[in-house]
Amino acid sequence: MTKIDERRAREAYDKANPWRSMAEGVPVGTVCEILWSDMETTRDRLFILHEDGAWYQIQPPSRNYRSAMNWRPAQPPRKLDPAKRAEVVNEASKRGW
Repeated sequence: MTKIDERRAREAYDKANPWRSMAEGVPVGTVCEILWSDMETTRDRLFILHEDGAWYQIQPPSRNYRSAMNWRPAQPPRKLDPAKRAEVVNEASKRGW
């Protein structure tokens, strides 16, 4: 894939999957990417929003303490069931993160 093709693919992905403000987040188990305040994205690390308002990284399980600007559902769209969400939060708590 050429650089032009890569850019077009990234632009198509961004158009189909726009960033949303953090205030629009709803803790329903949607697996998400996060855009940090330093404009770094997290396509290689996925997160969920917990009922306590914190974002948790799924693998390895950890709580996010960085300042995030926006989020969007990961592609392909998917959700974690309540048991898996609880497992991620529990593992993050055990690690002390």
